[in-house]
Amino acid sequence: MNKIYRYSGYFLGFCSIILIGGSYFLQSLIVFFFGVALLLISIFTIIIMMVVELYQKEKILDYELIKKSNFTIVVCDNCHKENVLQDQYCVKCGERLQL
Repeated sequence: MNKIYRYSGYFLGFCSIILIGGSYFLQSLIVFFFGVALLLISIFTIIIMMVVELYQKEKILDYELIKKSNFTIVVCDNCHKENVLQDQYCVKCGERLQL
C-alpha cells in the first residue's frame, strides 16, 4: 500500500516538472505556480511515505541477526511484546525487562 502512495508521489513530481517546463513555453505564471505547488505536494508525499515505511520496519525484530549476535529475546510482562534483553526497557511500554 505504501508503494502505491510513493509511486503516486513520483508521478505527481513528474507531472509537476512537465507543468513547470510547459509554463515556460506557454508563458503562463499560473501554470508555473500550479506546477511548483504540485512539486511540493509530491515531495512531501514521498517523504511522509518513506518515514511511515521506516517506522514500520523499525518495530520488526530481525531474529537471524539477534541469534548471530548472541542476544536474548524476552517478552515484556506488562504488554507481552518481544524485546531484546540488552535494551533493559520495553520498546512499546517502557517497563523494565526481566529475564
